[in-house]
Amino acid sequence: MRTIEDKLDDPELKQITFEGWVDEERHQLERNMTALRARVREISDEIEKETKAIKRRFADPQPRMFPVSVTFLVPERLQKG
Repeated sequence: MRTIEDKLDDPELKQITFEGWVDEERHQLERNMTALRARVREISDEIEKETKAIKRRFADPQPRMFPVSVTFLVPERLQKG
């Protein structure tokens, strides 16, 4: 989140001149900037939501038993006998 904010506040980005840019390129940059600003606003809520979901999922852990099998493959030349 901080990285996005830093890029949005980057003085170099603010100093970009649009001379020679096609209108489509300028509008695309504006759409990108708007989308990044919206994403910054959403991140905090998303982190809170995901944290609650994780806590809820692991609030009441249940022990589980899984059958396990191990097979050792030994080449005949290494077998004693």
